[in-house]
Amino acid sequence: MRLAELLMDSGVTEHVYDDGGRAKYDPVLFGIKADESRVYPDQVDSDATTTEKAGSRYTSRSFMVPPDAAVIAANRGATISRCRRRTGRS
Repeated sequence: MRLAELLMDSGVTEHVYDDGGRAKYDPVLFGIKADESRVYPDQVDSDATTTEKAGSRYTSRSFMVPPDAAVIAANRGATISRCRRRTGRS
């Protein structure tokens, strides 16, 4: 399950952007219960508003970043690696 979808569906905020990816179809990624039923059922895009192709199945809608948005994401992993190299600590 994509974090952006959980935040939007719970009403935390209406402006959430994930990896900038389009709608996805991955039933395994979004959860399968012990009885092999899905946690989140497939959805069908009947009018091509979500997947850009009518009739396509998807498990998560699109969270594309709008063209006028500014995205700031700290790359903590790279910072930690540089610090470890300088200090010699692991």
